[in-house]
Parts: sequence; C-alpha cells; structure tokens
Amino acid sequence: MKNRKTIMKKSLKQESLTKLGRIIPYKKELNKITGSIGGSIFLKQLMYWDEKNNGKFYKFLEPCNHKLYQPGDSWTEDLGLSAKVIRKVIKKIGFKRGAGVSNQIKKENSLFDYYTDKDRVTFYILNRTKTKNVISDVCEQAEKELQKKQKAHVLKKNDNLIYIKEFTKYLETFNILFKTNYRKTEGNFKNFIKIIRNGYSLNKLIEALNKMSKDETYINSDFTRPGYILSSDEILNKVLYS
Repeated sequence: MKNRKTIMKKSLKQESLTKLGRIIPYKKELNKITGSIGGSIFLKQLMYWDEKNNGKFYKFLEPCNHKLYQPGDSWTEDLGLSAKVIRKVIKKIGFKRGAGVSNQIKKENSLFDYYTDKDRVTFYILNRTKTKNVISDVCEQAEKELQKKQKAHVLKKNDNLIYIKEFTKYLETFNILFKTNYRKTEGNFKNFIKIIRNGYSLNKLIEALNKMSKDETYINSDFTRPGYILSSDEILNKVLYS
C-alpha cells in the first residue's frame, strides 16, 4: 500500500512537471557573457531553438496579430521575461543586420545575428562556433576559480590545524613552567596566530616563556598569564631582548 502511494505521488509530480513544459536550464557562469540571469536564460533558449530548427529560425518578441504568430511561441511567453529585458540582452550579445542599423556590439563579438524582413518577421542566426568557444572559455575560467577557492580553503584549514597544534604546545609549556592550568581561549588563540604571522616562531615564544620563568619580575605577578607575550610584538621583544 505504501509503495502504491509513493508511485502515485511520483506520477502526479511528473504530470505536474509535464504541464509546466520544457524546463530551461540555467548556468550562472553565462552571466559573465550576458550580464544578467535573464540574459543567460535567453541565450540557452536561443541555443535550444537553433538546434531544434537546425539553424535559422524566426520568433516574435511578444504576442501579436501577425499571421505567422502562434500563441505561446513569442519570446516573452517562452521565457516569462519582459519585452524590455529581452530587448536589452538581444542588443547586448546580438548583431542586427541591415543598412543604417546601429549596434552596441561588433559583429565579430556577437553570439548571433538577427534581422527583420519586409513582412516584419525577425529571424535569428546563432554563431555556433563563437558561442561554443565563449561558453567554453567562461566555464574553464569558472572551473579554475573554483579550484583556486578549494585550494585556498584547504590551505586555510591546514594552517588552522598547524596553529592549533602549535598553540597547544605553547599552552602546555606555559602551564608546566609556571605550574598553572590555563586552557585555550579564543582571544589568546587569535593573538597567537597574529604573532606567528608577524614572523615569530613557536620556538621564539617558548624561549620567551623560559626567560619569564627565571625572572622574578614575571613570577607570581599579573604578567604570569599565557596571553601576556601574545598581546603585542613590543612586549614579546621586551621579554626576549631586555
């Protein structure tokens, strides 16, 4: 009975998706080419119609009374975007043919050509090679950026593990030398990282702790705390070299 209900739910879900029609794939990487989410959706749909028609195809911007118009087949209906958004992306990545036409983009940089004939029908011709190369370059760059971020994340994670290990050693040394039982605090840990990044090694910090443990100035005083020499370079240098 349970399996039957599950099958019915899946069937209803598939039926609902079918009623929605074909789902247009969206690739955020294309935004670098088109300049917007709507532009990327338009480009993917342009590629779809080019493939379906094996090249040049015509399409109306929005519903009209033209004899060739089919309900639901204009760009605005197909994409669910406004005519304004669609016009903007067409001008951004497309080249309009015709005498005296002013284009925002040079023909060699456009991803498609389009023109309107004497019957007021607009045709679109995708530059397949150019589009393929541009998308390939963008996706390759996106992959490199992702790998760079992943590498940086791993390095940061490894650095944190090293810092934790060294700070634990620092704290253990402090507790042994001064016979205390201090535990790790977020503030001391952050200061420890800052001191290390300023060029001081764990060995230098332990050297400072050893000097403090033999100096009456630091024994059983307010200075006898793990965060003292971590608070600034000046204090650490004073302990090390005074």
